[in-house]
Parts: sequence; structure tokens; C-alpha cells
Amino acid sequence: FRQVMHMAEIYQRWSMCAPYPRKDDGWYVFEAKLFNGDVWNTFADAPVTYDKPDDVAGTYKNSMWRKYLTNLWLKSYNKHRVYLGRYLCRTWNEEQEDPERRIKTIHMYYMVEMTPPPGEPIPEPRRELVWRHYCFDKPADWAD
Repeated sequence: FRQVMHMAEIYQRWSMCAPYPRKDDGWYVFEAKLFNGDVWNTFADAPVTYDKPDDVAGTYKNSMWRKYLTNLWLKSYNKHRVYLGRYLCRTWNEEQEDPERRIKTIHMYYMVEMTPPPGEPIPEPRRELVWRHYCFDKPADWAD
């Protein structure tokens, strides 16, 4: 019966709502350390803040970026994180005329916000380090 439903494109999945909806949500903070010592959120092109954005969905460039980043923080997608780090380093550093404004390292954090059962207090978001990326070869004496 399921094959017929797939062929007719009427098969429905309720994984978003039931039986076990996700209990976590969150937003990203990309903390880039520049050669001049500044710390900058290069993904948002704004100063670093860990506060929840008023519009989390608005922090993504489009729905494809949202889907990509939603999956990226999951452990099963850890092999894809290096590519985002390379992309962020390359796109930012190519635009900088001042070499001191280039990215040295990026720390990708996911601010995890758990959804409690009804009636329970909402816990404070916790910061999870998803990936640490070095834009250049890391010298042995290089401190983060």
C-alpha cells in the first residue's frame, strides 16, 4: 500500500509533529577572530552577540541555508563543517583590502534552546561549540 501511495505522491509523513517532535531549537553565532584582534560575526557581518535574534529565521540568507545549517550542528553532519569554515574564510578574506582584517580563526557556536514540557520553565540557552576552523595553517605557537 505504501508503494502505491508513493507512486501517487500522496504519502504523508508526520515526523515534524509526531510522534516525537524536536525538543531543541537555536541559532548560530560565528565568532571570527581577525588578525587585528577584533572579534566579528562574519556570517551576519555584525559584532558578535549571543543574544537570541528577534527573527531567527531572518538570520539565514534563504531556505537552503536554513536547512543546511539546521542539519550542520547534528553530529552526523560533522564532516561537512570544514567546508563551511573554508567558505566563510575565503569569502570574507577575498573582500578585505587590509590584511589585518582577514580572519584568523572561526568558532562556530550553536545556541541550543530546549523546549520544555508545558508548564515547565524555559531553560536558558546553552552555547555549544560546533566547529573551530583555522583559515590558515596553524603555527605551533599560535594561540587562539
